[in-house]
Amino acid sequence: MTLLRLDASIRVEGSASREIADIIEVEWLAVHPGDTVQRRHIGIDVLPSEAWPRAVSAAWVPDTDRTPGQKSAVALAAALVDELLDADAILLAVVAA
Repeated sequence: MTLLRLDASIRVEGSASREIADIIEVEWLAVHPGDTVQRRHIGIDVLPSEAWPRAVSAAWVPDTDRTPGQKSAVALAAALVDELLDADAILLAVVAA
């Protein structure tokens, strides 16, 4: 099984959401030893702000006519969707204010 963990804090140290998610991840692995944990840290490894509009606009352009930016955005969007679809469970380490 695969646990997709999404961290959104820009803080590596002192992040309450990250600390809570660490506890949950440890507990998950205790119950599911040998499982894969796929991590995405959008607070640190920020997704490009232009990726979504480029990926959407690329839907109206034939593959051969897409710009390098559109091709990159489509590849990123596909990778993100694959991460979600491949996950059996998702752990969101976010804070709602």
